[in-house]
Amino acid sequence: MSNIPADKNMYVAPVAAPPVRRPPATEVGLLGWLRHNLFGGLSDAAATVITLVILAGFSYEFFSWAVLKAQWEVAFLNLKNIGAGPDFPSSEAWRVNAAAYIIVFLSMMAVGIWGRLSRSVFIILAVIAVLIIVIPIVSSGVPEPPILYYVDPANSISEVNFIGQEGEEIKFTIDPLTDESDFEITNLEGYIGNDNQLPDTSWDSINAASTAVSRGNIDPAVYDLSLAVVVLNRDGEVVAQSDYTEGIPEALEFTWTPPESGWYIFSARRDPENPGENGIAWLRVDQLEAYFSTYGETKERIEKYGEPPESVADSRNCLTGVNRTDLRFEGERSIPQFFSLQLSPYLRFIRQFYLISVIVGLIGYAAGQIGKQQNEKLTTRIHVGLWVLSLPVIYVLIGGISGSDSLP
Repeated sequence: MSNIPADKNMYVAPVAAPPVRRPPATEVGLLGWLRHNLFGGLSDAAATVITLVILAGFSYEFFSWAVLKAQWEVAFLNLKNIGAGPDFPSSEAWRVNAAAYIIVFLSMMAVGIWGRLSRSVFIILAVIAVLIIVIPIVSSGVPEPPILYYVDPANSISEVNFIGQEGEEIKFTIDPLTDESDFEITNLEGYIGNDNQLPDTSWDSINAASTAVSRGNIDPAVYDLSLAVVVLNRDGEVVAQSDYTEGIPEALEFTWTPPESGWYIFSARRDPENPGENGIAWLRVDQLEAYFSTYGETKERIEKYGEPPESVADSRNCLTGVNRTDLRFEGERSIPQFFSLQLSPYLRFIRQFYLISVIVGLIGYAAGQIGKQQNEKLTTRIHVGLWVLSLPVIYVLIGGISGSDSLP
C-alpha cells in the first residue's frame, strides 16, 4: 500500500527532525549588537571609528602620564595629611586607624545582619591582599635610578647623608658636562638634589646653567675642575676617597662597599692644590636607595641606625640627604620602575591598614551572620547599641573636630 497521500496538496511531516539552523552570527550576540548599534550604516561606522581613535589617543596619553611621568609620591608621602589633616600629630595616627577599624567592624556587621556578601567580593579582597604583599617583593629587584648632584667652581655640593648597606656596592661617578646637549633638561633621568630648604639646589643650578649655556654665556667645553669623591662615616672620618680628576673632562668612576650597615656621608671635594676654575659636572650616585621621610619610616630608621649625622665641615653641610623629600625625579620611568618607585611604596604604606581592616571587617560580617541566624531582632538591637557607644569613643580617638589641640 502506498504511503503517498491521494491529495497532493496535503503536507506530511518527515519522520526525522530537520537539522538545527542557527541565526546568522551577524544578527545576534555581540556581533549583532555592534552591527545594529555602531556600524548600522556608513555614517554610524565613521562616527564609531572617529570616537574610538579619540578614546585610544586619550587613553594612551593618560596611562603614559600616569605610569611613566606622574610623581605619585606627592600622594603616598602625604597620606597622613590627606587622611587626618596637617595639624594632626603623626605620633597619634593610630587613633585615626582605630576609629576607622571600629567603623569598618560595625559597617560589615550591618551587612552581615541585613545582607550577604557574594563569593566574588571575597575573591576580590583576597586578590588585593595578595597583590599588596607580592608586588613590593617582586619589584624590589628593580635597579634604583641614579641620584645627581650639581658641582661647579662656585657651588660645590653639600655633604649628603645616606644609609649604606653592608656588602652592597655603591657606584659614584664624576661626570663632566662638556656639551650643550648635557644641559638639556629633557635629557635628565633620575633623582636630582632639590632640598627646598637650601639655596642653590642642584635642580635650581642646572636650570640656571642650562639657560646660560643656551644664551652663550657659558662655554661647556671649557673645563678644568679637579674633583674627588669622598665618603665619611657618621663621625666625619674619611673612610674612602677617589683620585682627583685633575681637570680631565672625562668621567671618573669610583665604587665603594660599606663595611657595615649604617649612616655615611658623601661629597665631591675640589683639589686644594689645583682646584680648577671652569666647568660644571654631575656627581652621580648609582645603586643607592632613596629612603622615605614619612613619620613611620623615619622612626623605624632611627631605631635601627640611630639619628643621622650632623654637619662635619661647615654650617651648610649635612642639611640634606638621599630621601625622596629632598630629591626631585626627572625623566620618564620604565614600567618596572613604576611598580618599584611609585606603586610599591604606596602599597607598603597601606598594607597594614588594609589587611587589618579586612580581618576586622570579616569578623564583623561573621558576627552579623551568626547573630542573624540566632536572633535577628536581638542582634539588631546590639548592633545599634554598639553604634551609639562607639560614637563618643571615635570622637575621643580623633580628638574632636578642633584638631590636635583637643587630643586628650
